Amino acid sequence: FVPLFACLSCWLIGFVALADTAKLVEMRGLVHTRHDEETRWEPATLNQLLGHLHWVRTGTSSGARLVFFDVSTVDLEEETEVRIDRIHRRRGGDGIDVVLNIWFGNAAIRAVRFVDPSSAFRVDTPTASTMVRGARFTVQVDEEGTTQIDLEEGSAEVQVDDEVVELGMGQRITLDPDGLYTTEYYRENNFSEKGE
Repeated sequence: FVPLFACLSCWLIGFVALADTAKLVEMRGLVHTRHDEETRWEPATLNQLLGHLHWVRTGTSSGARLVFFDVSTVDLEEETEVRIDRIHRRRGGDGIDVVLNIWFGNAAIRAVRFVDPSSAFRVDTPTASTMVRGARFTVQVDEEGTTQIDLEEGSAEVQVDDEVVELGMGQRITLDPDGLYTTEYYRENNFSEKGE
């Protein structure tokens, strides 16, 4: 009974630990990670598990793929730096919360709609916060903090200061550090401009 209980305890502890982590499943070139409490970047390893407040950075001609809860993926292009601000599965249900902060660089995100409708995948940048519940989109953040989001599939809500901008499939929003933004249909030539 004691060995069986010990094995079951280890399995449960491992399951809980794995439940709130992302996995680094692909890498090319120079990829480094660190925790928020650390100052030194360490070389990443394939299948490395990353949790709350872990950073990932890619170098020149480098890239990486993160997988969240075995379904949603984030592909980091070269010279990109991100932090996992939140990754959590709620107890007693299928509710999942993911918050990824892109400080600079480019990322392609495929956020699969989770079973629980209260689940959400959020991407923050220096100028905006984007909430999706099943979408495919790209995020580009330049050195000045200007953000461009292209929504390829699904829908998204982009929080700009106190305003929420609804994005539909095929739309792009570009936000500058001063809070001004423009939207356009990048697959068509129908352009509209907003923001004061």
